[in-house]
Amino acid sequence: MRNFFSRACSAIVAFEAGEADYLDGYHAVAKIAETAGISAEIRSAAYRSSREVLGTNEAPVDPPAGLNDFFQGIRGRARLVVASNAPGSGILRLLQEWGVLGLIEATHFAVGKPDGLLPIVQEALELGPVLSVGDIYAFDLAPAASLGASTALVGPTSQFSPSQTTMRGRSLDNLYPQITDWVDRARKTAL
Repeated sequence: MRNFFSRACSAIVAFEAGEADYLDGYHAVAKIAETAGISAEIRSAAYRSSREVLGTNEAPVDPPAGLNDFFQGIRGRARLVVASNAPGSGILRLLQEWGVLGLIEATHFAVGKPDGLLPIVQEALELGPVLSVGDIYAFDLAPAASLGASTALVGPTSQFSPSQTTMRGRSLDNLYPQITDWVDRARKTAL
């Protein structure tokens, strides 16, 4: 088990440094588990369990710097929607802890991205321009881009992904000014 833990930690560090071809940290751990012979059932159960404790003392997560102020600043000018493949309980708790849950207008969980994102983006596009923000291009952005939405790639993959995006940054807080500008332009276009 110690060897697995060490390999998993190394895989996450390599991903964060842009030195490994994983989709995200969860994918890095899953691939190490798979090569260690851990069954798909156990990997799936471990993933669900990790999502359930998200934001607790067992799995603390800090928000991007200034997230609440940023959301407050675009409130009323942009509609904030969360769409995730993960179950909702851990994410809802985390958003509540961060003080931003009340600023989000809609939440969708266990979406089944990439295909499951299409109807959500389509519905949003009926209300105006859409900026899809995410850390996995194929799941979070490609479906939105295929419908004509703008895209923002965040996280380690933003540094080396060859995918065409509207904007990209190492973390969400790096993109606050660009997103705010996009919101202002989108509102003018929609009027």
